Amino acid sequence: MAALVKRNIKLYLQNRVGVLMSLLGALISFFIYIGFLQKNMATSWGTLPHVHQALDAWVIGGILAITGITTAFAVSGQLVSDREKNIDWDLQMTALTPTRITIAYLASTAIVSFFMQVIMLIVMSGYFYWQDRLVINLSANFPQLFLITLLNTLFATGCCQLIVAFIRQHTVYSRVAALVGTLTGFLVATYMPLGVLSHGMQRLVKLFPGSYIAAAYRQVLMKDFVNNDFPGAIRQQLIDFLGIRLTIHQHLLNLNDELTLVIVGIMASLILLIAIDHLKYRQN
Repeated sequence: MAALVKRNIKLYLQNRVGVLMSLLGALISFFIYIGFLQKNMATSWGTLPHVHQALDAWVIGGILAITGITTAFAVSGQLVSDREKNIDWDLQMTALTPTRITIAYLASTAIVSFFMQVIMLIVMSGYFYWQDRLVINLSANFPQLFLITLLNTLFATGCCQLIVAFIRQHTVYSRVAALVGTLTGFLVATYMPLGVLSHGMQRLVKLFPGSYIAAAYRQVLMKDFVNNDFPGAIRQQLIDFLGIRLTIHQHLLNLNDELTLVIVGIMASLILLIAIDHLKYRQN
């Protein structure tokens, strides 16, 4: 099983164009931010101290949420390729059971998704330190960031493998991958802040577990800015507008609420995935 995990990761990393495409959703968010959003939002809130650094931390949270999902979907594409070439049947002729084969695909997806989030966090932190002198205290926030990254990895892995379970041709997968990369940026309210979206789109965002991951990242990364720099008179307005904390039925969620909803999403995705695999192998 370890050999299958290593093989899937190696195939992903060897395809450099595929690696770049898997980061496309995150890169689009980054370029939209530095090209349009940062200047406009900073101009609107120019009276706030450290406004550039606060907005930089905000976009990092969204980019990390996107990265976990898009890279997980990219690695999941190997399963589609193996099905199309009937390699999955060859694997079943080995000593590996169907369950172990499924776990190997899940493990390789999770490993890549986790470490790509870590790499993006380091890269974004370095860039925004150079650009705006943003300082992220990674050591102090490590336990929370590690937990959020782990939950995002598990959610992205279960969700992407669940989608891929219904795809058997790589041409279909490529089209779905482009859709996933584009939609994720909107669904975690990073291409545009939550307050800019229509009420209908805001409701859609709140139905997507990844938006709670982005909000959780933002709560941790922006904690000092929210507490020290956001004026009390408009603090809640800024929190709502930026999607730092989401509101459901007039209840403002805290970090524990958001992570609980993500865990529910993870469990639902994995249960559905197990059920689909069980039915698939029974039919075979």
